[in-house]
Amino acid sequence: MLGGRHALLIATSTFSNAGLQQLRSPVRDVQGLASVLKDPQIGDFDVTTALDQEQHQVAREIESFFRGRSREDLLLLHISSHGLKADHGELYFAARDTDRDLLGSTAISAAFLQSQMSRCRAKSIILLLDCCYSGAFLPGAKGDSSVHVKDELAGHGRAVLTATSRTEYAWEGDHLSELEPEPSHFTGAIIDGLTSGDADRNRDGKITVSELYDYVYDRVRSKNKMQSPQMWAALEYQVVVARSAFAAEQPTETLPGMESAVDLSPVPDAKDPIPLPNESLDTTLRDHSVAQLKRALPDPVRRIEVFDLIDNAVSGLIAKSAQEYRPVIGPVFASNIRGYRTDSDLLLHLLATGVFHDDGAQDALWTRVIERLSRLRDKNLSSFNDTLEHLRLYPALLAIYTMGIAAVLGRRDQMLGPLLTKPSFKPPFNSQRREAPAHYLNPLRVISPEPLSEICHAESGARYIYPQSHFIREELREPFRTIEPDDATYMEACNRFEFLASLIAMDSEPSTLATPWAGEFLLDSSWGYDQFGLAGEIAEEIDASWPLLKAGAFGSEAERAKKAFEALKEFRARHPRW
Repeated sequence: MLGGRHALLIATSTFSNAGLQQLRSPVRDVQGLASVLKDPQIGDFDVTTALDQEQHQVAREIESFFRGRSREDLLLLHISSHGLKADHGELYFAARDTDRDLLGSTAISAAFLQSQMSRCRAKSIILLLDCCYSGAFLPGAKGDSSVHVKDELAGHGRAVLTATSRTEYAWEGDHLSELEPEPSHFTGAIIDGLTSGDADRNRDGKITVSELYDYVYDRVRSKNKMQSPQMWAALEYQVVVARSAFAAEQPTETLPGMESAVDLSPVPDAKDPIPLPNESLDTTLRDHSVAQLKRALPDPVRRIEVFDLIDNAVSGLIAKSAQEYRPVIGPVFASNIRGYRTDSDLLLHLLATGVFHDDGAQDALWTRVIERLSRLRDKNLSSFNDTLEHLRLYPALLAIYTMGIAAVLGRRDQMLGPLLTKPSFKPPFNSQRREAPAHYLNPLRVISPEPLSEICHAESGARYIYPQSHFIREELREPFRTIEPDDATYMEACNRFEFLASLIAMDSEPSTLATPWAGEFLLDSSWGYDQFGLAGEIAEEIDASWPLLKAGAFGSEAERAKKAFEALKEFRARHPRW
């Protein structure tokens, strides 16, 4: 069933309270935005406007807007006004009759807006806030003291785009002396991007939420370096906001997302083959998320934003890994393992970038990723086969490989200590022992070599000695292209990570768990000879100052680490080319 496209645009320029500065651009902004959104060749929205209304009228419009919607509807709400913060910290939006001393009864609270969105059945909601939440009213600025917009209004199925970050001003043109109101930088950029089609970054005829944000961010920053638009998104699908001028270059069939909020192509039946290589990935959303992470990571004030970027990506992956999409019975090994990789793509890019650039401030977040992904392998199964049941940990395996390689490339071996030892997990089906990631994420335990060898082999047909290691390295090369373009350096990082993970795995009681990872680091060409090569280098490093010991691995005891090293050497000697 195709959904409708509905927009409510709220603008307040004039205020009866002397404590609220009159604004020039909101009404003009809404008129321009309404025109482009309702254009059947661009937005094709059913548009309602609410201009300079009192609080009870605005509240009625908002409640009516979110009532009676279907799941397939796309809803867009735009608010342009003053953003106000009460003494207790709650966010409000000013109406015409708002009294700054009586916000609870005369302004629109973020809590009210949140409740209306939460009750709404529509699974795709876009919220555009051309407001700012700053410390004082400046000429040409909107706002009050700092607030956390994301914390109050973000949620599943929503994209929240704001004109500015928490501590900046949302400028309305450049001079108060202008007779005609100039559009705000934020809403003006939205209008221009949709009207011209320039927001269609990949020129596919569709302007998605992430593409619109990227365009608006660049446009606003080019006009005013003091203003940085923000976005928080947890949408189920990549939502199409508008058709662009480039749609004329596309085939004449209906563009997905115009009559419906999202692409409603049916999910393939579990019995059907799922495409293996080159599955379609939303690289625009992915690249935007990575760029957002890079901007937020070094800023301690934005640590919650970093957390949510990663946590939302994990949540999305978990949702896609349900049994109806990745079954645990049937001839679907190849489909599942490729599907898990495709579903993990956004998260893997975020992890590669985040861990490589992190200074240790987010280490708890990285271990949380493994903890959450490990829950994919639970006990709620009626029937299954062991190969597919164990494969449910493949996203966690990809994640720990990605973070491990990134830590090695970033010369942060100390991160591997907690990453490989702390997020403990009790395997299902009557196991009484909790295990460390170095054990339960051993590639041998997660990926069965026989079915893997059917899809991972040399062109000559020969099988790889360590197919799990070879396959994972190939699957993860792309997220590291910009971080480490040199293939040899990337492979060296893979070898070192597998070696260190295996050392931690060998430091185990009972001894039955002491099994190294099935990695290509064990090959002579990687391991080395005598004191030369990777094994010799690591042997020389093991002393009281070794980063892994300082991070708590091996009980922080150098002798335990050396004992694990000797056990790994002995295992390799007993299993040549194992």
